[in-house]
Amino acid sequence: MSDIICNNGYAYPSPAVFVQAGCQMQAQSGIENDLLLKFLPFRREPMADMIVFQYTNIFCGLQQYRGLGNALPNANLEEAMTECAVRPSYWGEEAGVSEVDLTRRAVRTGNGCNTPVDITDLLGFRQKWLMVRRNNRIKKLVADALVFGTYEVVEQNTGAVIQRQKYNINETTSLIPWSDPVNSTPLLDLLNWRNYYEQRTFSKFGSCAKLVMNRNTFTKFMRNTNPANWRTLLGEYCCQGKSLAQINALLEAHDLPQIEIYNETYFDCELTRGPIMSNQLAPKKFFLPDDYAVIVGCCEDSGNRVGNFWFTRNVNTCGNTPDAGPVELVNDYCDKPPRRITVGSYWNGGPAIEIPKAIISARVG
Repeated sequence: MSDIICNNGYAYPSPAVFVQAGCQMQAQSGIENDLLLKFLPFRREPMADMIVFQYTNIFCGLQQYRGLGNALPNANLEEAMTECAVRPSYWGEEAGVSEVDLTRRAVRTGNGCNTPVDITDLLGFRQKWLMVRRNNRIKKLVADALVFGTYEVVEQNTGAVIQRQKYNINETTSLIPWSDPVNSTPLLDLLNWRNYYEQRTFSKFGSCAKLVMNRNTFTKFMRNTNPANWRTLLGEYCCQGKSLAQINALLEAHDLPQIEIYNETYFDCELTRGPIMSNQLAPKKFFLPDDYAVIVGCCEDSGNRVGNFWFTRNVNTCGNTPDAGPVELVNDYCDKPPRRITVGSYWNGGPAIEIPKAIISARVG
């Protein structure tokens, strides 16, 4: 099988090469090493058309007395387990090389009728562009689940909510907004949250936990000058002039969560309801919004992993078996005008928070 397809005067990669290029782009994008995906790493389940898992918020207790010669008493674990079934969401879009672009490329290259016009670069650019949008969607779903305990699937043109998934995470607020540097007490907030939620869950919210926020929220944390906040807890008047590593060392010494800055952004085209290419018309937003801090606790058997981002079964196959994960494809619409060649990407799945009580979402603004 040739690596290049020549069709009606145009040359571009074969489907196999196109898929391989997409896999390489995805690996080079670093999405699997994204901070948020460390809490909900990818899980591919090609035999699943639903996201089904069990979780418990009771992961401790004392073993019962059996007595010599007696049967083992039941620990009643079934009563502590909750089964959750989540319908996957279905995502995908395409981007095309229009008849105008094809004509311009043919004129610009000046190829004769017997020499196909190579449009590999045009399709490659669109493939990478779709991959970035796909990765942004994945990060948005994960961020919403961690910050709000819910994510929504919204119809692009109307804004109608098609699907909403809710997880019962811990939600709280700061005593005083962190935007008030004189009176707020961010460290006291962390201390109170750690003590309160460790008494009510099996997760740990001390130095093994991660405190995630964007740079704007972190700046408010750093600008605090309240003596009751810094001097009392850390023996320091303020943290101004200290690096993040120095601040984390102070936090670790007092068994408080370690700060991670997540400053990734995206263009919110859904607000404009306009063409997907009109990013210049769309506002740029943080995946983790201002004035929110998320503490991801640590669990004995999973560390900071609180669930998975599931890829469920799709119509693609690997041989005779179902497949899961993003599908890449190229289509040549040459049977009728206007002539166009498109690349597409689609996938099924979504985030599943399997230990919701290991998350504290704090509104600090």
